[in-house]
Amino acid sequence: MGEFSKLVGDVGENIVSNFLDLFGWENHATNKYVACNTRKHDKQSHGIDALFAYQSPLESKIIENVIISSKYSSNPYSSVPSTFKSYFEDIALAIECYNKSTLKKEINERISSNGVYRKVETGVLFYINNDDTPTKQDITSQIKKIQNNTELKYRTIHVVDNKKASFLYESITFIKNRFDEDKVNFFYPPTSLNLTLAQKKYYGKVFPVEYISSPIIPFVIERNNHEQPIICLACSEPYSDELLESLLSCTRDLVSDISKNLMFVFEKYNKLENKESLDAIRLATGKDIIIEIESYRSDFRS
Repeated sequence: MGEFSKLVGDVGENIVSNFLDLFGWENHATNKYVACNTRKHDKQSHGIDALFAYQSPLESKIIENVIISSKYSSNPYSSVPSTFKSYFEDIALAIECYNKSTLKKEINERISSNGVYRKVETGVLFYINNDDTPTKQDITSQIKKIQNNTELKYRTIHVVDNKKASFLYESITFIKNRFDEDKVNFFYPPTSLNLTLAQKKYYGKVFPVEYISSPIIPFVIERNNHEQPIICLACSEPYSDELLESLLSCTRDLVSDISKNLMFVFEKYNKLENKESLDAIRLATGKDIIIEIESYRSDFRS
């Protein structure tokens, strides 16, 4: 039993490590420890399964310290409220003590040597398992009403369950396989928070941690010669006319100076069922905008 438990843990760590590589976080550190400096925690130290830090492309003068916890099981989700509460508290306590640690100081000094930066901590809790039953992948309804300890000190903790993990893996992998991976980038839209970034680029290889909880992942696909890039939005929901029109509405003005080539990738899209409505949307949009639709979970019908 002990050997199997170790195998499960090793498999879980490998899965999470593969996710971090997919995010462009290849240089992450694993299996770090920070001393506990809060008496109320009643611990000697806190284990951190993985750690990554980077200058935020979404907010000026911010260094994101991402603390990752990997909780993987060979069994389906069970006793979710109690197990989740325990896992969530563990990572929250680790974040609190990492904030005051010499490890954070050393890492952030190397990243922010050329300027004054605010250093923030964000948690990512991978709460995943080996069960692939379609109706047992989403735990949102089970955890959203859980009352956590009000004394926990953290800024943001993103939770990745099986459903979220599937969307992240399938959508990013689809785009990287669909195009030359070297030309695939994550899109960093201009906002009031990042307009003062020096040498700002609107795309890059690092996946912003904020995107983990988003139902939409934006990409920029570079093209050869002087062709305009493709702006691609991958969405976790199935295709619908209303959803496409909403995405078009919020995308066109945002990227009008960058490209007229737009691609929308949905969880499900059926060419036969949706052709007429898509043609109508294309006609109404105008000939200057090129719209392409695909599914990251496609079968022969799409």
